Amino acid sequence: MACSSDGQGALLVFDRMKNTTTGSHSAEIDLVELLARVDNDHDLLCRLFDIFKNDAPAYMDRLRQAIVRQDVAKVATEAHTLKGMLCNLSCKQAAAAAADLEKLAREGRASDFAMVFASLQLRIKKLIREMET
Repeated sequence: MACSSDGQGALLVFDRMKNTTTGSHSAEIDLVELLARVDNDHDLLCRLFDIFKNDAPAYMDRLRQAIVRQDVAKVATEAHTLKGMLCNLSCKQAAAAAADLEKLAREGRASDFAMVFASLQLRIKKLIREMET
């Protein structure tokens, strides 16, 4: 997210995000819910977005590696962690994909990981783009 130290950048970004959440495409972030979670603190929200953008690639890489190794326990753990991060950011669709992957891992269905992981990757990429616009 392009947040400036004076807070003006954050306000512009939130205005753009509000416009996209009411537009014709599906937004990855439920901005109304998220702002309520952080008590409308735009600076806090910018910091949370920055943390997610910095941390998510490492979590996704660990998840990908676990999938390649078909390590169902590690897939379940990493997917669960991502699900929590995404729920906290009101990213319901991405959180649902992470939950699906966690469920598959807990059921030992490693052969089904690839399709769900691809969906999660796509959602995370869209989410990060949304945070940066």
